[in-house]
This record gives sequence, C-alpha cells and structure tokens, in this order.
Amino acid sequence: MPVCENIRANHCRLAPEKAFWGYRASHRDYFHGVKVHLLVASGGFIAEFWLTPGSWHDLTGLYGMALDIPCGCALMMDRGYTDYVAEDLLREAEGLEVYPVRRETSVRYAGWCRYLAVVKRRFVERVGSCLHSLLSRRVHAVTLDGFMLKLMCFIYAHNFNLLHKVAS
Repeated sequence: MPVCENIRANHCRLAPEKAFWGYRASHRDYFHGVKVHLLVASGGFIAEFWLTPGSWHDLTGLYGMALDIPCGCALMMDRGYTDYVAEDLLREAEGLEVYPVRRETSVRYAGWCRYLAVVKRRFVERVGSCLHSLLSRRVHAVTLDGFMLKLMCFIYAHNFNLLHKVAS
C-alpha cells in the first residue's frame, strides 16, 4: 500500500525513512509505503495480517505472523516466501502443509504442487484486490500511525462486509 506517489517520496512526511522504499515484482515498479501480508481463510476472511515497511523482505512478514491456525491446514505462498527451513519447521512443529510457488530451477520443485499453489494464490490475490477496492484513491493521514490505523480499519471493514453477505 503506497503512502505517497514516487515523485513525492523525497518530501513525504508520513514515512521519510528509506525503509519504506519497496519493489513490487508483480507490477515491476517501485513504491513508497508499507507491505500488507495477509493470511486468508477459505471463505475470503482475513484471519491475520502483518504490516511491514516496503523494503523489508516478505519472509519478515511470515516470521512476524502468529499463524494461529489449526493443524492440517494448507498455506499457499508466492515466490517471496520461499524458505526451506521455515517450511520444514511449519510442517514438523505446526503440522501445516506449505505450498509455495517455486521456479523450475528450484531444488524442491514439483509441477503439480506449483499448479495447485498458483491456482489457490489467485483467490488470495482476489481478496487483496477487494481490499484495495475498499480504499479510496488517496488515504488521508497526518501521521504514519494514523495511516496504519486506517489500513487496519479497511481490513476489518472487508471482514465485516463478508459477514454481512453471509448473514443476508
């Protein structure tokens, strides 16, 4: 989630640190803002989220999450979350199935596993785009804490919106 436009990043008062400069590989561009790491349940509900500065690696968000989910659940991850040690720990200690999207040159590449992860990741990307559509074009905030608070409110609003659809 960008805090400001790239052209105004040098004069940004909300997040003046260089830690908020990030790169989005999916869009092939740089942004100035925060990354939102989502743990999405099967119904589209956001079970957990973690906000990190834009320059931090995706694995930092994975390590920061509590992952309070039942045993036997599957975690679909994209390429940024490839860490063999973390995957083994999640499998052995937590009993979770981990399906990251891997490149063909990877040591643990499995074609069927990659196909399953790519198909399931589309669902997570759709939840992210629904969350992004709730946001206004520009989120007005005076401080970085206020910006983060508004992002959290939009995440809760997404979950409440889904609850309202289920109840009606």
